[in-house]
Amino acid sequence: MENVFGMLEGTDFGNAMKKSNISFATFTCEKCGHAYKAMQVKFKDGTMHHAPCPRCEEKSRKEEEERIVQMEADPAVILRKKLINAQIPTKYLDYRFGNFPMQKGTLEAYQGSQSFLSSKYLDLVLLGPTGLGKTSLAVSIIRHALQKGKTARFVKEASLLDEIKGSFNKRGESSEEIVDRYSRYDVLVIDEVGLAEWSDFDATKMTTLIDNRNSYLRKTVLMGNLTEAGYRAHFNDQCISRLHQDADFYILKGQDLRYSER
Repeated sequence: MENVFGMLEGTDFGNAMKKSNISFATFTCEKCGHAYKAMQVKFKDGTMHHAPCPRCEEKSRKEEEERIVQMEADPAVILRKKLINAQIPTKYLDYRFGNFPMQKGTLEAYQGSQSFLSSKYLDLVLLGPTGLGKTSLAVSIIRHALQKGKTARFVKEASLLDEIKGSFNKRGESSEEIVDRYSRYDVLVIDEVGLAEWSDFDATKMTTLIDNRNSYLRKTVLMGNLTEAGYRAHFNDQCISRLHQDADFYILKGQDLRYSER
């Protein structure tokens, strides 16, 4: 760069720059003592501005690159990326067993969720009103699974079914391939079950998904704002039969913590 400045000095272009209050000068960096040549601009108020020291700029750039490399190697950063890749909503990323909002009516669900990955159960059903911590428990399970090197995915029931049905109008994965992909995550959390009634197609695909996951010995968490009666009304008999063979089942009770925090 300094050679470029030297080449411009004395030329028509260089002289035109000087008339425009732009000139070349040699500066000594106060930080490192390096002498360098740079353009200098004089503003209307008389103040002068020139480019910073290129040696210090290069040093700062390398330090920033090293900082980024170190940060990306940080286990906490790696885990957060995995949580994001698992499609955990941003507001839930910090949920963990350690900050679960415990209540008397949620203690058993908390204990069952903590031991779920190492238990004999393949499925975990968490039901109950909003604000009791079902999502917190499900995300904590995913966090634990990812820390163990497993794959995981968080999805709402309606979004999952829309993705499967959306394959009819798109090139790419077929509905069978989408079901198979969701069948193979080590841990799958299906949120907001029961918000809408299943069609015959929905029931078939969800039953196939749960059947596949159990066959592959994958762990599945289903949660929703349902009563036990609502749960039985939503799932077909075939699906309930599969779940009850391998499921741990909890209905959470207590105070809506979301409402109490307002």
